[in-house]
Amino acid sequence: MKPEEYLTEWAKNYIRHKDIVLKRIVSMEEKGGRITVRYKDRTASYEPMASMKDFEKASNEATIITFNTQDNLQQLLKGWARLVAKKLVVVMINPLSKLDNKWVIAAHIHDRICDKASFKQGMQTMFETVEPLSSEQISELCKEGKEGENI
Repeated sequence: MKPEEYLTEWAKNYIRHKDIVLKRIVSMEEKGGRITVRYKDRTASYEPMASMKDFEKASNEATIITFNTQDNLQQLLKGWARLVAKKLVVVMINPLSKLDNKWVIAAHIHDRICDKASFKQGMQTMFETVEPLSSEQISELCKEGKEGENI
């Protein structure tokens, strides 16, 4: 299983899990590396990508699902202005983490409320709430296909 396939399966489980109580999902379609979810009141795009280097390819207002790696954190920091402009949400995951297994940042909202002077420190702190994944751990996850075990 490729990393993007792993992230896609994890994302589908995550999306379904978030909707357990409200039951607002009308349909979920996977096409071209994107998951489009039609809810009763809106449509949302979820875009799994193993590397944040490709975040520019994401649709405006999409949710990116990616691994919690130091490299992805650096790409998030480096591309922050574009993430804000595109109104992207980023979900960083590590299903193996003994701490929390994901952290979520809505760039355009966070940018309005964060203290610019401590921005990098704040992002690092959020990153550390979930243990970082190594490339070896990502390979192992994909080899075992343990998608969505910890949502």
